[in-house]
Amino acid sequence: MILLLSGPAAAGKTTICETLTSKHGFAAIKSSRHLRTLVQPPEREVTREILQEIGDRLDVETDFNWLVTDVAVPQIDAQQDQKFWFVDSVRKPEQIHRFSEAFPGKVLHCHATAPDSVLRSRMLARDGSNGSFSYEKAYAEHVAHPNEVSARSLGDVATLVIDTSRNDALFACDAIMKGFHELCREK
Repeated sequence: MILLLSGPAAAGKTTICETLTSKHGFAAIKSSRHLRTLVQPPEREVTREILQEIGDRLDVETDFNWLVTDVAVPQIDAQQDQKFWFVDSVRKPEQIHRFSEAFPGKVLHCHATAPDSVLRSRMLARDGSNGSFSYEKAYAEHVAHPNEVSARSLGDVATLVIDTSRNDALFACDAIMKGFHELCREK
């Protein structure tokens, strides 16, 4: 069973995934290790922006299949006794479609969200910034990035949407596990 978790930055995806790991034994399907191997030249500093650029390029080159074929399938094949997996940050609807095609009846898409004022406050706290104009400009640029715009829109196609300003990670995990039980019942 694979959980695809989407949502804006600072929506609480990492906290939900940490709770799923500790309470239910989920394992992460991580793309960052794969993306880091593709940074050219290798001594170049690896930033979130560079990894996003590489992921965007791979999306185009592979018709959004790289995350499934080059990342998820090898990890799942290497740990066949692992029952629950998560991808903690799908960003595009095509990624969801590719997972659903590759793992029919085994994919649950959950979207974590919160009001923009909450997200802004969480990012401010995360960055340790003092709320300066430069932070506000950086936040506005971040929110306008195509990957963030796309990630924020995925609530429209999610099986489950959780407002993390109203519900904690334990509530989210319970809802996700109920979603998996319903998915199993539908088979």
